[in-house]
Amino acid sequence: MLISDGQEVTMKKTFDVSGEGLYQHEIGNKNCNEGWCNEGIDFPCKCRCGGLIHADFGDEDSTGDYWIHKKCDRCGENYQF
Repeated sequence: MLISDGQEVTMKKTFDVSGEGLYQHEIGNKNCNEGWCNEGIDFPCKCRCGGLIHADFGDEDSTGDYWIHKKCDRCGENYQF
């Protein structure tokens, strides 16, 4: 929490899904738009621990398809219901 000109500013907690530092996803934000997240349409989605699984673009595989990094903002895993 920062205080500037008498006003309180709250810093949002973020985390990196891919480990590449490209996007900073906001912890607990079900409307996240970072990386592969699209305001909850596909991601973030609920994890079985109760957190939210966020997603980032991955690399292209040998067949030309792309895979995505998935990581829960609570437990760090990529579980889904």
